[in-house]
This record gives sequence, C-alpha cells and structure tokens, in this order.
Amino acid sequence: MRSAWSAAVLLAALSVPGCGSDSKEMEPGLRVMFRDFAQAVVKKEDEKINSFVLPRAGQRDNPVGAKEIDNPEGRKLIVEGNRRWVRKAFKDAGILEEKDVESLMSALIIRISGNNARVSFEIAAEQRRAPEVVAFLLQKTPDKGWLIYDYEREMKTR
Repeated sequence: MRSAWSAAVLLAALSVPGCGSDSKEMEPGLRVMFRDFAQAVVKKEDEKINSFVLPRAGQRDNPVGAKEIDNPEGRKLIVEGNRRWVRKAFKDAGILEEKDVESLMSALIIRISGNNARVSFEIAAEQRRAPEVVAFLLQKTPDKGWLIYDYEREMKTR
C-alpha cells in the first residue's frame, strides 16, 4: 500500500510543470547563463548584457514605449533602458564586483516550468525601505539558449 501511494505521489510530481527530471536537467545550464549574465553586468560589458536581454523586456506595462521597438532610434533607447534597469538592480543589491557574483549565485531562487524560468533574488531592507525581490523571467530558445524576456522588481510582502 505504501509503495502504491509513493508511486502515485511521484507520478503526480512528474506531471506538474517545473517538477521532475526536465527542470533538474535544465537548471545547471540556466545557472551558467545567469552567472555569465551577472559577470557581464559587474564588468559593464554592455553588448554582452544586451545579448542576454530581449529588447521587448520591461515593456509589458508600457504600451507606448513598446511601439517604439520597431523604430531603430526607439529600439536603441529601449535596449539602453533595459541595460540601465539591470545595472541599477544589481547595484542596489550590492553586486558590484566579481566576488559578489558568487554570493548572488548562492542566493538565487530558480523556478523552471517547461521552457520558461523565473530567477529571483532579494535586496535587503535599508533604513526605511522594505526588502525587495528582483525577478528575471526567462525563456529557453532552441538557438540562443536562455534569454530574459521580462523583469520585475517589487517590495517583498511579509
């Protein structure tokens, strides 16, 4: 009876997206990508940062700005805005040097569901500010691997 119940629990876990062997197999590659991304942010390698972040990232709540993506000048401004947002989030989290990247990697919370992932970390509270959660939403592409398609930063609720 116990083995039948255990088998049922295992089968249920494998049927839920993000559970089972696929997500465990995908996590090491995602970690490598995110480490490379974090190192590019710390080293201020703009082109490399841009190669990890899709131009439409961050435009979910900005329909007016999203229209500018088709215009070369507007696209350039949006890509620059993405890079600045990412660098500010890392700076606020105290990730300023290469040694800080390893601390970040140990603090990441990774959730994978199919070909999508959410990678998040927390920014500690300061004086009057509440702690914040920074999250990057990624999608695995067949040709370029993991790419950031959106990001968010919100106050952590207690």
